[in-house]
Amino acid sequence: MWSAFFTWLGILSLNWWQALIFIVIISLVFLLFNFQKTKPIWVWLVGGYKKKKIPCGSCIQITFSKREKMETKREKIEKKILKDQMNFVESKISEINTNFINNFSKLLADFRNDADDPGQEIIQSRLYWGLLFEALEKLVKDEIRRSFKENGFYEISGIEFSQYVKSRSSNIMSIITHHVRNAYPPKGLGMIVDQEYILDYINKLNGFVEDISFDIYVEAKRIKRLALEEVRKIEKEFYEEMDKFELELVS
Repeated sequence: MWSAFFTWLGILSLNWWQALIFIVIISLVFLLFNFQKTKPIWVWLVGGYKKKKIPCGSCIQITFSKREKMETKREKIEKKILKDQMNFVESKISEINTNFINNFSKLLADFRNDADDPGQEIIQSRLYWGLLFEALEKLVKDEIRRSFKENGFYEISGIEFSQYVKSRSSNIMSIITHHVRNAYPPKGLGMIVDQEYILDYINKLNGFVEDISFDIYVEAKRIKRLALEEVRKIEKEFYEEMDKFELELVS
């Protein structure tokens, strides 16, 4: 085969270096032809198989899609923070309500006499229950929700946090007291339990409300911290995924 090939080169009247160049060119064409069956020529020239490059337009679309998914997950977690916090507040508000009603029942028993109309006792009890419910379920809950949105207490701890919670507790007590003064009939209007006695026993429950307040704000901090950790995890996974995607594009 090769003797025939060199004989053919002789017919072309090529000297030795021209024949060498001719052989190299023919060999190169032969190799390129065979590689072209399985791999693109440019791939073979750079020394290995490469994945097909993604168009720039598609890269931008993929990036935005991944970021949108990450943002959706993050927003879902952040929206759930306040919901979880307020669910816990609901249970603690219920504790305050039960405690205050029980204490009112004790006052009612202390001031009740045989001449009192049982019907009036029921009416006055319902009046108190209603104003207490309104104070706690609307005014107090709105105030706590507002404080959660301020984000002022999430980064503080120790004495500073303790002082903050005590101020929140005092605010809750002021809301309840103010509402009782405005909504419960004052002395002299035929109430079995006068307003002044209710205000006096409410003041004695300050320590109880302060304990409840600590439970509320400690739990609120915990919920916020866990949620932020989850958000950071999602963001980390996103950036790691984008780094991997970038490596795939340049490899």
